[in-house]
Amino acid sequence: SRVGTTFRLYLPRAPEGAEAEAPVERGLQDPGRGEVVLAVEDNAALRRVVLRQLHDLGYRALEAESAAAALATCEREKVDLLFTDVILAGGADGYALAREVRRRWPETAIVLTSGFPQMKFDGDSDWTDEFVLLSKPHRRRDLAQALRAALET
Repeated sequence: SRVGTTFRLYLPRAPEGAEAEAPVERGLQDPGRGEVVLAVEDNAALRRVVLRQLHDLGYRALEAESAAAALATCEREKVDLLFTDVILAGGADGYALAREVRRRWPETAIVLTSGFPQMKFDGDSDWTDEFVLLSKPHRRRDLAQALRAALET
């Protein structure tokens, strides 16, 4: 005999002819248009989530787990937007990566993301004045708006 717990969920049935409402995120005015976005995140699980979000928003998503890997990707392929975490393991952080990408490929849009939006780098300089910053955790709508704004600047 089996031992366990059974759960039953009773959900209301939609009225006949009712169409499912699209989530708010589907109503975005400016989703991706196939632009190439390079997502740089050293946490593999978070990187998978971001890649899925980018794909769902209509972007062609590339991935890198470090600044060095991101630069290698930029050398091989045209990247329209760099989306990088500020804190990266093993070497350069996302801010240094963003500055190098801006120096070498000035046409590439850049959005930084961080769970620590108050962080400052290079002494007293506030890096949030130089780059768009999207705080973690972020909603898909916020991601879509930040990416579109950076691409159109």
